[in-house]
Amino acid sequence: MVLTAAAIGLIDLRPTTAAGLIALVAYAHAADTDGVGWPDGLYVDVNDPGPTKTRSWQHFLIQNLSEILPAMVDADSLARRTAA
Repeated sequence: MVLTAAAIGLIDLRPTTAAGLIALVAYAHAADTDGVGWPDGLYVDVNDPGPTKTRSWQHFLIQNLSEILPAMVDADSLARRTAA
């Protein structure tokens, strides 16, 4: 239970630097060697009185990363890379 709580805490992290993002993804990859090392069956909406929809930890990590990555990427830099 403690490890599950710690994993959920890491999933909820929102790194503010590229180094923090890389460290989180590298740790998640290294810690989940068998595909079941982190919690599965996490509720999408814990406030739902009868939550039935669940997802894996990867879903929530990817969701959070998709929300923070745009703010980390410099728009001008991105435009130069895609134009090349």
